[in-house]
Amino acid sequence: MSTNLPFCVPIAAMGMPMTAAAPGQPTSGYDAVMNCLDGGDEVHDWVLNYSGIQQLVAAMPAHIPNQNDNGDYFFESTVDDIHISIQSYTTLNEEAISGQSVPDQYLHNGQTYNIIGSIEHTIAFNNVTGWSVTLPVMLLGSVPMSILGKVGYSAFLKPLAQRLYTGIRKALTTTVEEGMDEAAVAAAADAAAEAADVTELILEESAIDASLSLETGGLAMIGFVGLIAIQVGIILIVHSSYHQLIIYNFTPYDLKWGDASLKHDAMITMQPVTDTTGDTPAQCLPAMSATSPSRFIAPVNTASMGQFNVYSDSETHGCKWGLSFRLCEAGTDNELTAPVGAMWDIPFSGKNSLGVSSGISQSDLSDWVKREEGEHRHHSRSIELDNNITVTNTLDHLQGKHKMALGSDDDGYIYRSVLVFQPT
Repeated sequence: MSTNLPFCVPIAAMGMPMTAAAPGQPTSGYDAVMNCLDGGDEVHDWVLNYSGIQQLVAAMPAHIPNQNDNGDYFFESTVDDIHISIQSYTTLNEEAISGQSVPDQYLHNGQTYNIIGSIEHTIAFNNVTGWSVTLPVMLLGSVPMSILGKVGYSAFLKPLAQRLYTGIRKALTTTVEEGMDEAAVAAAADAAAEAADVTELILEESAIDASLSLETGGLAMIGFVGLIAIQVGIILIVHSSYHQLIIYNFTPYDLKWGDASLKHDAMITMQPVTDTTGDTPAQCLPAMSATSPSRFIAPVNTASMGQFNVYSDSETHGCKWGLSFRLCEAGTDNELTAPVGAMWDIPFSGKNSLGVSSGISQSDLSDWVKREEGEHRHHSRSIELDNNITVTNTLDHLQGKHKMALGSDDDGYIYRSVLVFQPT
């Protein structure tokens, strides 16, 4: 009689890992972001590569993964001399599996699951990790965990990695005909989950007659779909001026913001969405965290990040826009510093400018964005706040046409920025 192993993999934590996932594996992208603080080519290359995830992943084959010397699975491809790899690192709670300890449990759709381990998926460019997601691996509580030892770990971990990669690849290669709004993100996440989920997959390498079922749900794929949002906006909306922004929160505080101030005909084609519904704009990047799905699994130290894409189709104006930020005690609305304004001016003609200032509240934002136009035609500008926090705003170029996307020969009026909040 065949034994079925019903697994469930919801989302746990995502963002930029602060350390390598394993010895000898791709390094954290933290140093790469720090190299962007002066603006210029480093910003251009980092954001271009990061926003090119769609093209890079589309070039990956949908086959059984490779395996490195540590037993971890990976998929890889190269576009425009940029090597991308999706790594799958598995940590198992072997004490719980062997019955030496009681596992943590999780209630999902009315059923109890035992958390047997975690899978950390990382996305690396040229051996530098730009993003990761940690997914708890859970087995239905009615199934004795001792059966996993009889099946053999590699017999179920390899197909798990393959199924999850299938969903990730589906998420990262989604195309949307008219840009990517919040509802489209949720729909794409559901489609990716459907591609990953399986009701009965025969475990060919199992020591006993066994099969695997997997349920991910849209939540496990929300983060991956969000990664393509900037690129979708660039490919499918051919207008005059574009701005790509990645925000990094390396602080122990929640980073919150209000609605953007958009001037002339500037429009946001994508912004962060919540990882709980996928259809609600997120206006908070959580504090740095060390997250683990279980007491028995070492936490992954992760910094949160968010991406914006703004464009203008005006024949007389470019993109001018700004945001007002608040740094708050983690988990509360208690503000710890003065509010911070950040703005970017991409004019129809002339040089670009940027701004970052303390004391710019949401009510002050619109007027401040107007006043700052053309004031700071620099690649980088930094300020220091209370509580030893530094904020740095950047631009890659001040004028001219630049590469639109990886794998494309087209140039356009596209500019890229990173905005970094970090301890001084």
